[in-house]
Amino acid sequence: MIIQGNEASTSAMDVAREAFISQNFDVAAQIYGRLLREHGPNQEFYLGKADSEARSGKLHDAFNSYAAAFGLGNVSADRLNHLVTGFIDMISKKEGLSAGSYEKEPLDLFSCSICHSLLYEPVTLPCGHTFCKLCFQKLQTRTCKKCNVHHSGLVITTLKLNVVLSNVLEKYFVNETKACETKAMGNQLFSEEKYLEAVEMYSKALKLVPTDHLLASNRSHAYATLGNYDDALQDSEMACELRPDWPKGYCRKGSALLGLGRNEEAMLAFLQCLVLDPSNTSARKELAKVLHSLLSPLPTENLKRSELHHHMLSTVRSPFPTPLPYASPISQDNVEFLRAAVTQTLHGYSPSELRQDQSLVETSRTENVNESRTDEDREQSDARTVDSGTTSSTSMSVDSTTSSATNESDLSRTTEANKDEDKKSSEASMCRPKDIDFSTLLKVADKEIDTLKEVSPSMSSSTRGRLSLNSDVIAIGKRKRNDFSPLSSPIRTEFKFSKTEVRPRKPREIYPKSIDRTDYECTLCFRLYFQPVTTPCGHMFCRTCLDRCLDHNNKCPLCKHSLIEYLAERRQATTEIMEKMLEKFLTEDLEERKKLHEAEMEELANYSKNDTVSEIPVFVCTLAYPTIPCPLHIFEPRYRLMVRRCLETGARQFGMCLPNDETGFTDYGCMLEVRDVQFFPDGRSVIDAIGGRRFKVLDRGVRDGYNTAKVEFLKDKAVESEEELSELKALHDAIYNEAKKWFQGLRSVIKSRINNHFGSMPVKEDDFQTAVHGPRWTWWLLAVLPLDSRAQMSVLSMTSLKERLLALRRVLNYISRQGSS
Repeated sequence: MIIQGNEASTSAMDVAREAFISQNFDVAAQIYGRLLREHGPNQEFYLGKADSEARSGKLHDAFNSYAAAFGLGNVSADRLNHLVTGFIDMISKKEGLSAGSYEKEPLDLFSCSICHSLLYEPVTLPCGHTFCKLCFQKLQTRTCKKCNVHHSGLVITTLKLNVVLSNVLEKYFVNETKACETKAMGNQLFSEEKYLEAVEMYSKALKLVPTDHLLASNRSHAYATLGNYDDALQDSEMACELRPDWPKGYCRKGSALLGLGRNEEAMLAFLQCLVLDPSNTSARKELAKVLHSLLSPLPTENLKRSELHHHMLSTVRSPFPTPLPYASPISQDNVEFLRAAVTQTLHGYSPSELRQDQSLVETSRTENVNESRTDEDREQSDARTVDSGTTSSTSMSVDSTTSSATNESDLSRTTEANKDEDKKSSEASMCRPKDIDFSTLLKVADKEIDTLKEVSPSMSSSTRGRLSLNSDVIAIGKRKRNDFSPLSSPIRTEFKFSKTEVRPRKPREIYPKSIDRTDYECTLCFRLYFQPVTTPCGHMFCRTCLDRCLDHNNKCPLCKHSLIEYLAERRQATTEIMEKMLEKFLTEDLEERKKLHEAEMEELANYSKNDTVSEIPVFVCTLAYPTIPCPLHIFEPRYRLMVRRCLETGARQFGMCLPNDETGFTDYGCMLEVRDVQFFPDGRSVIDAIGGRRFKVLDRGVRDGYNTAKVEFLKDKAVESEEELSELKALHDAIYNEAKKWFQGLRSVIKSRINNHFGSMPVKEDDFQTAVHGPRWTWWLLAVLPLDSRAQMSVLSMTSLKERLLALRRVLNYISRQGSS
């Protein structure tokens, strides 16, 4: 508890918290340490110091601080979140390790990117990626896990199965499909709390597909729920072996070990899970609980000291020279285990055997006896304790310069000296851990660090192994106390990660004979799928085929389900898995289909590259003029198709002509270049187009319902004579001034309407001869003059600028005379 009334300590606490929030963990730890020295033992100070040390990577010191905090009172498991984060941060920073980099890509085309098992009841999102229906629904998100595209209008509960994929997968993988169905039944039974029946279903499914890691994991969970932790552990280890890079397998293993009371091994299993997936909240919570149980003080009446514990402390000195007088004593072997766990996690060194056979524990020494006995009693009793030496590459060997009796004598003298010191400094020193030398241990254990890299997806499958604990411990449970000698018979224990070779997962294979081309044909064009898309109702078509159908009706061609949302989203993404299946299994057929499509597109786009004679699509509606905007509302099915093809081919232009009763459309027209398209939810669109080249129609035709024409493009004849050019320029300037005067004389309302629709009057161009379409103001004037469309078309067809200017002058004069009269 923070000392009340002390402004200095309160201010220092605030600074420490700010330093922690800003990730200056070393500064925060120093402030908390100073507060402990100045004010004595305080749980909040210790916890703040421990959190700061954990986040800065000083896990050994953090354990000592957490242990001191636990010794001062109850601490919730939630307060150990920073210790867990410190573990993961330390692992991820270690060279060669990549936290969270487990295999995220599916095994093959037919695997779900979420569960990595066979796609069962596949659903395809608007982005084109496919997942198991249940897997995606469990995510409770509208964001694709594979491409991170957010589908705001997606209704997760109404996702429909991809009919084509579902049928194809069921045909190719009969046993796996049956196993998936059986697993789904098991999941339903589990949700109904019928755990025994669920286990039976999972077992049946495993008989069909013994290599499915999900089935092993699910049965492990069911066994654990029933309290059968031995079988749960066996299934979880099977899951880890089948998928050594799957974090959830280690989480299942940790839960089973917790149920068996093997907390230390459970802690390592959760750590392995978090190495692969630091965001696994379940493993974080369970790891925090395990750490909490290991750091929690033992009840006074149950506190016991073992010979092995004192044997270990002869080299690794206890951070508590004397028991804390103000709290229940904490289990020191737990603290030592946690310290070693850091070494294990970072260096491949296993501390799980630090807790040896408890048959050697001498249960007669309790806390009260420890506090009351004399230094002489301690020396006599501790002389029998096994001595621990320095660590070698394979065992803990004897330290030739240090004996157990000497160490215990040192500890005794330290305790006596502490009694004579000032009370405040004594308490601070008792709670503050002493330096512990792990350098030799870390050097030896560092040789095992490569084992932690075995789960990296960058490794080849043939060399990928499973992380599992293996301890070669000499059986000491049946040996008598007198058999141990502090100088000649140390306990030899090997700690290491064992590398279990796991057969690489083989991608699923399909026999060529089972591939039927008709399974991959569009039901609209009866050709091989090209750019396949999946509708919200689960049916698959070629994208161009579906678009053409939707030009006429906004319902699915097969089930008549409304596709308004499909039209509204303007989906362009193709179904990825189907495209890859076509590329892999029907390579030659797909190449032929691509060539046919490319030839069609090239033929459609050919007119945009030809400056003389070309075949163009024709929109029969109104008259367009070069350089003048012409907005259009596209709603007829034939013109929706025409505009879409113009956009897909990249031509982005089509012809515009006036209608004609005899020939269908007039002999002259103007190209329109598409600048922008705005689509409506029902498939209609508004096009922002601008006039381009003029043309003369040579021949007429029809393609898929819309008009086409073979045309010759028109250009103004160039004036080469200087005299003619000077005369033309004078005429140009004079008529421009006349047109400007006429426009300025119009009423404000009329001028405003003209400006809104056609824009303001263009400025006069001095070098009009070089303009591609001639002076822009002439076309603007032709568009705004109140003329009959046939008269306008006659001016549009002129290829002489002089004739066009004279025609405009005649019109202006006629309008002026009409206005004056």
